[in-house]
Amino acid sequence: MAEYLGVGPLPLVKIGYRGRLQSDVVTTLIAMEGKHRPSLVQLLYDEEHKETAESLSKMLSSRMSGFLMFQYESSLKPARRMIEMALGMTLLLVICSPGKIVQIFSEINLDRLDSHLVRWLLVLRGNDSLDEVILGLGGLIFEGTRVTVVAEVSRGTPVVFATAVDTDGVTRFYEQGKWGKTAGTKERHLQDLLEPDELRPCNMKGRVLNVTALERMPHFGISQPNPDGTVNATGGFELMLLETLGSVFNFTFRVILPEDGSFGNPRPDGTVTGMIGLVARREASLAFGGVTLTDSRDRVIDFSYPFFQAYLSIFSTPPEQKSRALAVLSPFTYEVWISVIISIVAIGPILYGISKAARKIRRDNLDLSAQRYSFNMFRNIVNQGNALSLSFWSERIILFSWFIFCLVCVALYSGTLTAVFAVPSYEKPINSLEDLPKAVKRGLTLCVNGATTHEFIFKEAVKGIFKDTWALFNHKDRSESFLSGMEVGVSRVLTGKYLYISTENKVRFVAAPFGLNKFHVGTQKFFFHNLGMAISSGVPYRSHFDRMLLRMIEGGLLIKWDNDIFYKLAQSSPANNEGEKKSNSSAITLEHLQGAFLMVVFGYLIAVLVLAIENAAVLMKGKPH
Repeated sequence: MAEYLGVGPLPLVKIGYRGRLQSDVVTTLIAMEGKHRPSLVQLLYDEEHKETAESLSKMLSSRMSGFLMFQYESSLKPARRMIEMALGMTLLLVICSPGKIVQIFSEINLDRLDSHLVRWLLVLRGNDSLDEVILGLGGLIFEGTRVTVVAEVSRGTPVVFATAVDTDGVTRFYEQGKWGKTAGTKERHLQDLLEPDELRPCNMKGRVLNVTALERMPHFGISQPNPDGTVNATGGFELMLLETLGSVFNFTFRVILPEDGSFGNPRPDGTVTGMIGLVARREASLAFGGVTLTDSRDRVIDFSYPFFQAYLSIFSTPPEQKSRALAVLSPFTYEVWISVIISIVAIGPILYGISKAARKIRRDNLDLSAQRYSFNMFRNIVNQGNALSLSFWSERIILFSWFIFCLVCVALYSGTLTAVFAVPSYEKPINSLEDLPKAVKRGLTLCVNGATTHEFIFKEAVKGIFKDTWALFNHKDRSESFLSGMEVGVSRVLTGKYLYISTENKVRFVAAPFGLNKFHVGTQKFFFHNLGMAISSGVPYRSHFDRMLLRMIEGGLLIKWDNDIFYKLAQSSPANNEGEKKSNSSAITLEHLQGAFLMVVFGYLIAVLVLAIENAAVLMKGKPH
């Protein structure tokens, strides 16, 4: 396949019939069937070719179900909407003068009207300058914009040229051969033009792609700048994905950084910042580092099939362990304790009354007092046995029911108290957006990465919990609530006075070296969003990348790579290993039993107080009246 270099004027011969070549192309197009037949044909012509266009329109309108024609004067405005909104394979058949053709593609380049569903077929008559057209289109045609030129350059058979991308990433015209005298040869050229990208083989022949990325592990890791200013990719599961695509489709890459160090977004003035801007301007072919798919970005670039779903969580310090001073009371609620105390106080007098009534009828004397009955019933509930000798079944039934009551209470209390000592109890953690108002009232500061999608979802909310959360940020001092990166957010959480909202898998990686046991991740997950590759609009390899991505997703490779990177980092951190060793201790300490000692001390104090009251009563009775 020889490249057309455009050196020197090519000989052109004026044909006898002005529309003969155009008519031959249209006839071949009409005869095509199946997957290569376009769903819509648009005929674009200028004033010079108006007569020929009218003749061709009669042929096309009678045989093509979708056909439109537009006269090009100084703007593509009539055909612009059809190009932008193309839903199926659309062929633009252009019969214009060389100057108008260059003007058309200049407008397409300026307004970025490229579409992977639009194919361009330029037909040049014998008196048109092929040299002027191909040289004039140099640098105006984007990768993925497929253009075929059919032109007569001599008295012989017309020649076909088509666009292709070389290993340097430059789109050039290459000679495809003669137009041919047989229908099969002619159809083959049109089939090559109209064949869908996904059906064409994808071999990038060692091409070097510019890839822009940010340091966002575990997605993508970047080295410090080399002496020559370049950087290298160092790790991340998106790097593994990129290397896999490179090995399959035969390309390599170099990493470039955005000047402003941001992901980037379209601005109201039409400019595009950050990595998204590099891809939109085609200074980079791909962007990596956890790029979120958004509608505003999708208007200026293409995205691959989403290969990762991220979500936001609330990061805080772990909840503090509850004091064990009252652990002996924790197995029962206050209502249960009150009910048990009332039962203990009441059972003695009840049994005393029944015993006294039973003996009164039989005229037996009751040897024990009500106090002795009450103390005996208390002995039962603390497993000290029974000291009463009961002669009547009415007494025995009361005592039997009391034994059952004591058995159930003691068993539940003992089992629950054991669990309380074995598993420590903690204060209520901050798990959801609904917990944030109380946390802020306690003096904690809510923070998020500023000038990102994370800030945007709260800022632009018009109602609901996101709007309520926006009011909790510190708007007087933005530096307190709106941070420059995840490292800052993690370090602030470690102080214990901040709450940080961010993407869980990314923060988890940043926090791992400090020890994951020093952080609490809220159980509520919100703002689920898809991540993918940012790709230059209309490039032909996107569909091939998507198919390979689906295979990797279905095989679980991306999740495995992500988990492998995280667990390797977590296991290498001494802080995480230290936390595991501490958690293995299960011996009972004074902290566990401080409630029991407090109960003893409390009993001593009550006993001393009662002793003083009893002595005072004796002294009062001993005084003369």
